[in-house]
Amino acid sequence: MEILITGSDGFIAKNLISRLRSLKNVKLNLYSKRTDPKKLKKLIIQSDQIIHLAGENRSNKKADFHKNNFLLTKKIADIIVSNNLNKKIIYSSTIQFKENNYYGKTKIKAETVLKNIISSTKSKLKIYRLPNVFGKWSKPNYNSAIATFCYLISRGKKVNLFNENKYFQVIYIDDLVDQFIKDIFSKKLNNRIKNLKHIYKITPKQLYELLSIMDKQRSFLKIRKYNKILLKNLYSTLLSFYPSKKFKFPIKVNTDKRGDFAEIIRLGNNGQFSIFTINKNEERGGHYHDTKVEKFIILNGKVRFIFFDLNTKKRIKIDISDKDYSIIETIPGYVHKLINIGNSKVTGAIWSNEEFSKNDPDTFNYKI
Repeated sequence: MEILITGSDGFIAKNLISRLRSLKNVKLNLYSKRTDPKKLKKLIIQSDQIIHLAGENRSNKKADFHKNNFLLTKKIADIIVSNNLNKKIIYSSTIQFKENNYYGKTKIKAETVLKNIISSTKSKLKIYRLPNVFGKWSKPNYNSAIATFCYLISRGKKVNLFNENKYFQVIYIDDLVDQFIKDIFSKKLNNRIKNLKHIYKITPKQLYELLSIMDKQRSFLKIRKYNKILLKNLYSTLLSFYPSKKFKFPIKVNTDKRGDFAEIIRLGNNGQFSIFTINKNEERGGHYHDTKVEKFIILNGKVRFIFFDLNTKKRIKIDISDKDYSIIETIPGYVHKLINIGNSKVTGAIWSNEEFSKNDPDTFNYKI
């Protein structure tokens, strides 16, 4: 299958191209503003499908909208009709087609041109009227307000809010690409407007507040607010805008003679994840939990786990090292401690089924 993608250097196209290149038996023909216009006819003729994403979103010149939205589309349509071609066409339009702006007007004119070729050829057409699209590789001050907000917040810059309580529609790039892929490989393509799924509504004020919280909570290690799909996608988008110097950030480490302990991430009702070390000839633990459960894995070194059943007074010994790739799970009502029995520092990781709370730690010291 050969697929022509116009606007191939744009945000949406880059994500679609990345996905299509991961699939087998797909050859991509790419057309952008840098492509020699004389090559367009050949690319159209040799392609089975045309994903027409090229267009002008923002410009101070009406002529740019006319050229890149309408005239390019008309040129594609003329090539299809004059050569009596039958193509599968997916066109990226906009929900602004009813708005009184030149962007929307030129997009609806382009839609009409493409609809007209359906009657004179056996081509199939699907029109995607897109809201604001957000996700990785989007451009601030061009693709969407979300891209602009993410860029500014990720760099600690001021965000100016306009129409802050007015809702606008958004769709995440991966959700959009999924729908493109489904239509590309569908054997049937109805000549109609695409009924897009996964559309969300949000206000600029809500967007700013959410992104600001996400930016601050990176260092707080909390991710509980990101369980909803929109929030998860917003967080991924925000991260894609961070400069490389922010890929790394410090965490709080508690150190004493036993070794180090640091929380890595807090998961709300799903507990927390931490790492620890035990210095040579040292031990950790010496406590029990009534309800809390912990899962340990040793990443480096050798440890002896001592369990003591408070009910039966039975003592249990388990040795584990970094070569075991096993989990040791603590049991409620059992005292447990870890002793470094190797010749080097021990490094391990812990998941507990609840976040640590100073007010209710469910941790009781007991010497064994």
